[in-house]
Amino acid sequence: MGARTAQAFQSVRAYTLNQLEARFGAWLPADLFPKAAKKANSRDRLYTRPRTFWSMLWQSFNPQATGRLVVRQLQALLLLEGGPSVSEEDGAYCRAKARLPVRDFPKALSATARAADQLAPARTELQGRPAKVVDGSTCTAPDTPKNRKAYPPVQCPEPNFPMLRVVVLFSLLSGAVLHVITGTLRAAELPMLYQMFDQLIVRSAASMVATGSGAWAKTTGWLAGSADTNRRCGCRHRSGRLCPRKLPCASCVAVAMSRASASGRSRW
Repeated sequence: MGARTAQAFQSVRAYTLNQLEARFGAWLPADLFPKAAKKANSRDRLYTRPRTFWSMLWQSFNPQATGRLVVRQLQALLLLEGGPSVSEEDGAYCRAKARLPVRDFPKALSATARAADQLAPARTELQGRPAKVVDGSTCTAPDTPKNRKAYPPVQCPEPNFPMLRVVVLFSLLSGAVLHVITGTLRAAELPMLYQMFDQLIVRSAASMVATGSGAWAKTTGWLAGSADTNRRCGCRHRSGRLCPRKLPCASCVAVAMSRASASGRSRW
């Protein structure tokens, strides 16, 4: 993670709940968390779906914050808006989080990625083709029975914790996260990448994919080029000549990655 990203993250962490929604609300569709037609989330509640989402987002930026601190943020917001009073207890907030559908979160991720790409300066490398970066990693999860069942620990000796494997697809243009796939440590990263295949194809042009790892670059390059293997790269070399290679062209992708890193646009 680059220095600018770390500075921006610290600035966002200092936002109040009201400031967070005002800053990022325009980047999310208004109908992201619609009111349910019946049963859960169908009644008019104080903790609506959108309000619960923003409260959870504020808490994720402040992981040490308790549920009661989130409620205090909501109390201050409603006081500014002239809304109803809220109990200091966090039971209603916790129940609202449990009711929030997880399936809508990827939609929020995609919406913010599109907004970030629109705000980023256009690139000329790779003939303007959309470039994406893929990488994998592992992380630990809270030690709960549910997580141990979903992500069995494999570390030895004890103590051991649930661990999951993560494969992330980034936009080289803005550095925004486009898609995330999670699995157990027994799941290999490349099969997890294949689940993102629909994210690697663009309707009008082949989507160039590159990473810093040689193994990743070979595999993702093949996935990108499989969309249209008869297309020429078309990038212009320093000599002025057009690149005669067919997609995917690893050399031109590497040049685009190095230029993006030098310009600071991809320092996330």
